[in-house]
Amino acid sequence: MKKRLLPVRKNLDDCLQSAKDDAFNLLSYRERSENELKKRLLRKGHKRAIINQVIARLKDLDYLNDKRFAEMWIRDRIANKPRGRYYLKKELKNKGVKPAVIASVLNKLLTDGNEKEMAEKLANKWIKSHSIDKYHEAEYFLRLKRYLRNKGFSFDLVNIVVSKIEENQ
Repeated sequence: MKKRLLPVRKNLDDCLQSAKDDAFNLLSYRERSENELKKRLLRKGHKRAIINQVIARLKDLDYLNDKRFAEMWIRDRIANKPRGRYYLKKELKNKGVKPAVIASVLNKLLTDGNEKEMAEKLANKWIKSHSIDKYHEAEYFLRLKRYLRNKGFSFDLVNIVVSKIEENQ
């Protein structure tokens, strides 16, 4: 007759250590927001009470900081994947960063000048891959405006950038 094995119950210290290990592993890849880390640990099967303890400890050790995360996220976007203010705001909100933190970091890092520069860079990239010959001229520039708008730039900025390009055509 086979022996039935009972499920092994972890004690509280083991659960806490396992959640810490998972959290450190996740943070070793990249900076994360508090909310993002919470969701990932929940998906891994950790209990909310344990997760809250781990997150409190990580915040005390300054391994978890939403302001630093938002700054890193915006700097990375500016350098590698240009996006407008509205798109960045939406991304950070989806990551669970508080609106006050988002506003302060955006105001600190994203000036009107570098946002315009990013919009121009994206517009030029779009122009290189889309021939004006395919479209009626008005439709071409309308598509360019839509593209920039979908990347999170304001209507005013989009109109400034596109009218400047239209003048140079």
